[in-house]
Amino acid sequence: MVCVALTVWEDRISPVFDVAHDLMIVTIDQGKIEDRRYVSFDPDRLTTLMMIFKDRNVECLICGAISETPARLIMDSGIRLIPFITGDLDQVLAYYAKGEPIVPGFLMPGCGCPRRGSCGRHGRGRDRGDTDPNEKGSGLKHGTSPSMRTARRRTCRDTTEQDRKERDR
Repeated sequence: MVCVALTVWEDRISPVFDVAHDLMIVTIDQGKIEDRRYVSFDPDRLTTLMMIFKDRNVECLICGAISETPARLIMDSGIRLIPFITGDLDQVLAYYAKGEPIVPGFLMPGCGCPRRGSCGRHGRGRDRGDTDPNEKGSGLKHGTSPSMRTARRRTCRDTTEQDRKERDR
């Protein structure tokens, strides 16, 4: 059994975690969605959010764009983070519950993922000389820090394999 949280905006994954105020917390057992609950939260009160995750045994968070501070806190707390996801909430959830990959199919455009094909920002930054590669936080032109670039690469590379391992448990 796996407990997953998804940021919600209307009937879609919320495009930006930092301004989301609603979570759907879902329990999945053997590929079937057993329970769905909606919870309101304040993205500026990360300690409270971590308590919600702990109380509900959340193992994974699926969200849209997320800034470095909450991403680091979530990952450091042992919760698997699948960021930069977009799309219809039910479709994303159905794919995830079945153990089908949500990356790259539901990955946000411009995420830096080489597998997306149409991703226009991949390779910007150091390749174009837009930033100093030795400067802390440098990299992609839009200011992504090294840890967030790692999270993006991890999302692209590891999500499918991790999903399969979790479903096989």
